[in-house]
Amino acid sequence: MSPVLRRPLAAFLLASLALAGCGGAHGTPAAASRSYPEAAKSAAQILADAQQATRGVTTFHVAGAIRQASESFGVDLHFDGTSGAYGSITYGGVSFNIVRIGSAVYFKAPATFYTKVGSPAQKAQLIAGRWIKARANGSGFRRFANFTSGTQFFGGILGSAVSAGMVKIPGVQVIDGTPAVGLADPKDGSRLYIALQGPALPVRINGPGGSGSMSIAGYGEPVALIAPARSIDFAGLKV
Repeated sequence: MSPVLRRPLAAFLLASLALAGCGGAHGTPAAASRSYPEAAKSAAQILADAQQATRGVTTFHVAGAIRQASESFGVDLHFDGTSGAYGSITYGGVSFNIVRIGSAVYFKAPATFYTKVGSPAQKAQLIAGRWIKARANGSGFRRFANFTSGTQFFGGILGSAVSAGMVKIPGVQVIDGTPAVGLADPKDGSRLYIALQGPALPVRINGPGGSGSMSIAGYGEPVALIAPARSIDFAGLKV
């Protein structure tokens, strides 16, 4: 997945699964008397600052859901830099647990998940509800494993924002207690909010037309990536 995607911001979230919750609230207006130097900058400079700020990020947490067209994509993931992530993903009505540690990815999912990624029905039934281990770049699993890289996540949303030519929304909003400036995609109305206090880090993504949102928080908080015990090696499984 290229770090700079030529598509709208909300589409990146679904495209990260190699395909074409929370409400869509825009936050609360901040007190007009406060001054935030970052808010006075252009949209292009704010995005450049966010790209610089995220290069120093080690851990963070993404949670929420966004619907685009007929597809809904939800996540609750704790990231540990480029090492991986753990949590859950919901796509197309199927929810599953995932742990990514380096080149290995672990899934605990229903049979419908495995049939969606190309496994025979008999094999899918055998491993349903059990932890399985696979290569992160393996066929069928790569599209999900890609979304557990913090570097690719920020590269995707910020690269998409740059490509979309996002425009700054006047005023300052408070997003989960953090003053932020909003940037809007002029094509589909998706919004990206960037913190105005401390580093210029993304704090929320809103989907187009109130179609949901994802919060980005927990910067710098401890994240422990632990390989599930008694996992099954997917490659060596014979049916």
